[in-house]
Amino acid sequence: MSDKKKQKKRFAKALGERIKSIREEQEKSLLDIAYVLQIEPNSLRRYERGDTLMNSYYLVKLAEILDISIDNLVKEVLESQKK
Repeated sequence: MSDKKKQKKRFAKALGERIKSIREEQEKSLLDIAYVLQIEPNSLRRYERGDTLMNSYYLVKLAEILDISIDNLVKEVLESQKK
């Protein structure tokens, strides 16, 4: 696997963990978030596990649902990737 692919995979995993952590802190269920996003719960699970990256449309909608800025959502992940 190329370095770029490994980096993308690490980013997807870290972003997914961050999304799940914020969702759980706010005591919002996976099913409720998936319903509002109008996606299958399994799709949201894959995002949270880092199996796949969420596209920008859903990332913006998710940030709105969680009442958090995209910057706040992604910045911590990007900073952790620099270490």
